Amino acid sequence: FPQPAAMDSFEKFFKPKVVPNAKKNKAALDKLFQAHSAIAFAAGSMAVLFPHFYGVFLGEEVHGNFFRWSPDNDQVRLTHVVIRLYGCLIFGQGMLVWFARWIVDSAVRRGIVLSYFVVFSMTELVLVGSWLTDSHWHSINVLNMMLFGGLAGFY
Repeated sequence: FPQPAAMDSFEKFFKPKVVPNAKKNKAALDKLFQAHSAIAFAAGSMAVLFPHFYGVFLGEEVHGNFFRWSPDNDQVRLTHVVIRLYGCLIFGQGMLVWFARWIVDSAVRRGIVLSYFVVFSMTELVLVGSWLTDSHWHSINVLNMMLFGGLAGFY
């Protein structure tokens, strides 16, 4: 079957290229993957164990002890479930990136980098859009904007 023209350009983009400093570039990407996975392990674990840490970004108020907190509001409990689920995904991404360090196929590694660039760029756009239009925006979310903008830049 003939392939559409879009597939040809897609394959050209992902076709392995000979790069003069390939070993140096691979080592730098491995370090980025390693740092990303370590941070993802920590952030994912924190979201699962202490969802109220992340609830602050969504407008929750701190009640008493920041490390042991049981919300009475059902909406807050639902938010904590969503934060915990997101924490599981973050932790899983950390595992994917950790094991991606041993991938030798440059096309696969390039696909991972491009995918993370798109994910982090889209997240940044959503945060900026929310910042410009949402009346419930918390100023602490500027840290999230800096984080995801930086991650998109690194990838």
